[in-house]
Amino acid sequence: MFQIVSDGSCDLSPEQLKTAGIVTVPFYVTLDGKTFRKEAEELSVREFYEYCISHPECAPKTSMPSAEDYVRAFRPILEQGKDILCYCITKQFSGSVNSALAAKASLQEAYPDRRIQIVDSTLVTGLQGALLLELSKYAKSGHSLQETYERGEEIKKNAVLYFTIEDLSYLARGGRIGKLTDKAVRSFNLHPLICFKESGLHLIGVSIGRQNSFDKLTEIVKKLLQKQNLDLDHYTFGFGWGLDREEAEPCFLQIRNVFRERFGTVPDFIPIQVGATIGVHTGPKPVGFGFIEKA
Repeated sequence: MFQIVSDGSCDLSPEQLKTAGIVTVPFYVTLDGKTFRKEAEELSVREFYEYCISHPECAPKTSMPSAEDYVRAFRPILEQGKDILCYCITKQFSGSVNSALAAKASLQEAYPDRRIQIVDSTLVTGLQGALLLELSKYAKSGHSLQETYERGEEIKKNAVLYFTIEDLSYLARGGRIGKLTDKAVRSFNLHPLICFKESGLHLIGVSIGRQNSFDKLTEIVKKLLQKQNLDLDHYTFGFGWGLDREEAEPCFLQIRNVFRERFGTVPDFIPIQVGATIGVHTGPKPVGFGFIEKA
């Protein structure tokens, strides 16, 4: 028997985690640069975004789970006689995987018969969450830890996320794009379109106005379904938003219509509220669409 574990960057809801039987180790969030609180446990996602909106000058930050945080999560599982398969946010964004590896090293001597497999998911937010949900179903169908790990290595390779944000200010504060670029984008009411793939963020375009950014995101989805021949039987699809799902719903409706036109039906999209780990870079209004192979 084995337990799937993840750091909190997977952004799955408590209900999704409970249904899938996944254990998480939360990141820490600071709004004032002094006090760190555990995301979801001590600071809700909604509280985080509401603070960002009411304090536009703030520069929130996150801190990865410590090795001791992972030890506290791992030990009860090991004591139950279970092995561990743990997924962490891409190492391009955080050293969370290193904390998990340090925890493994400190526990391995005390539990020599237990396997602790630490994996860099190479993914973020809903993509990481979708991977975990797929692997949870795969494991529950009778596959071993090794088989589940190997399948995960395959399906994460082609995972892609496309999203739009209000501006580049949060990315600029985090040093991920230049401040000059951000000022230019904001001065013309341009909304960036960004792609996450192969562990990195790529600016793929801009649009004038929020609705136009939704239209362009919808067009990207339409072309993807045509060019890559994505089908409902082999892929899982998901929606992501920040503070307000209602504000993002017009975009989701457009994307649903694209699926309805192509397939005659609409899949059950995985709903993901983007958490603080990525929200500190996107700001309160990310809206995205992603997909990953089914396990």
